[in-house]
Amino acid sequence: MEYIYHVNSLKKRAEENPELRYKYRESLKSPNTKNKVNFALTHQ
Repeated sequence: MEYIYHVNSLKKRAEENPELRYKYRESLKSPNTKNKVNFALTHQ
């Protein structure tokens, strides 16, 4: 699953970067899965 891979890599980087951590949490709150995928793809 490409999406899960991107989210996991984003999660790993978010742990090292407070600003990314916030964006990551916000993306998970989004009810729109397409937004989550786009977020993961644009924050590699």
